[in-house]
Amino acid sequence: MESDTGTFPPHPIRGVRAVYARQAGCPSDFAEVTVDFEPWEVCVTFEVAAELG
Repeated sequence: MESDTGTFPPHPIRGVRAVYARQAGCPSDFAEVTVDFEPWEVCVTFEVAAELG
């Protein structure tokens, strides 16, 4: 079997959502993250939404 040396993902994947919620009393823990994945390119940048906070 030959391995594919292409980039992962081969095309943009948008809106991947992960939720962590734990309610074992008060206060409870909650986190929600939505990310986009794009094929790797030279000079990769990392961006965070400015309105978070």
